[in-house]
Amino acid sequence: MRRAFPLIQYGITDAPVLVQMVMFSGIIAGDNGWLVGGASVLAKNIERRFIDLGGEVFYGKKVEKIIVKDGKAVGVRLTDGTERFADLVISNADGHATIYEMLEGKYVNPMINSYYNEWVPDKQEFGLEIFFGVAMDVSAEPHAIALLLDEPIDVEGRKFDRLDIEVFKKEMGVAPEGKTVIKVVFSSRYQYWSELRKDKGMYDAQKKAIADAVAKRLEKRFPGLCSQIEAVDVITPVTSERFLGAYRGLQSWPPKIGMKELMKDGVSKTLPGLGNFHMVGQYAFGMVGLMTAALGGRNLVKEICKTDGKPFVTDRT
Repeated sequence: MRRAFPLIQYGITDAPVLVQMVMFSGIIAGDNGWLVGGASVLAKNIERRFIDLGGEVFYGKKVEKIIVKDGKAVGVRLTDGTERFADLVISNADGHATIYEMLEGKYVNPMINSYYNEWVPDKQEFGLEIFFGVAMDVSAEPHAIALLLDEPIDVEGRKFDRLDIEVFKKEMGVAPEGKTVIKVVFSSRYQYWSELRKDKGMYDAQKKAIADAVAKRLEKRFPGLCSQIEAVDVITPVTSERFLGAYRGLQSWPPKIGMKELMKDGVSKTLPGLGNFHMVGQYAFGMVGLMTAALGGRNLVKEICKTDGKPFVTDRT
């Protein structure tokens, strides 16, 4: 039982059982659940609502710098040189990139500096993700499986005695009829993959070797899987760095001290000495997944409405 309970929550041994019970009770009550189609559906719903309210969305554009004038954020400059101006600037980007790159580290205090610079973790949980698209119907399987291994598997020169598996079925909206997406996650080290990435051939070869080794282990649990694999995608911390702009591929920053306070209050929703600027997302509102980030954005809009003397209305009518 001592070994089994932590596996319910990705093997996080210091997570209280109460956390798991709260999550399960939310599912039973209908407050929590799996959004059919995944996170992209949630994003598209937000986009649709935003556009209905008169907003504009620009894709394929990357912000290079937040423009500041007289101590206030007044707009952004894109990597193509385009500048766009606004009454308020809200960053949902990586915290380190926002503060130390887009704003050049000019608007900080000792707490912010210590949070980002005092301790830079190399290893991160869920940093390595391997996806297999298989021509198999495994609808009878549970969504999540902790597969204990007879012999440890070597990943990044470290031994793992289990595979943390998620099974995405047709009814979840992410796999075609008769097919399944199977995901396996490991903790990972940024430096390991960053060094490999200097030689693209070696980097790709190592990703393939790990995917092949994992597939062989999955074969024992899902007989015939190896011959039915139609697609493979391997996500490393370097992938997250390239696609998300995440510093060292970190999707959230595990602080060395003050975790309880940070989980409750977040890091910094504003920055000292900078007006007309807000931060949202995991770095601003705490680090507990997509729900927290979404709620943080909603609450900020509510605060802005209050400041402007406008009603906060959620109904489309």
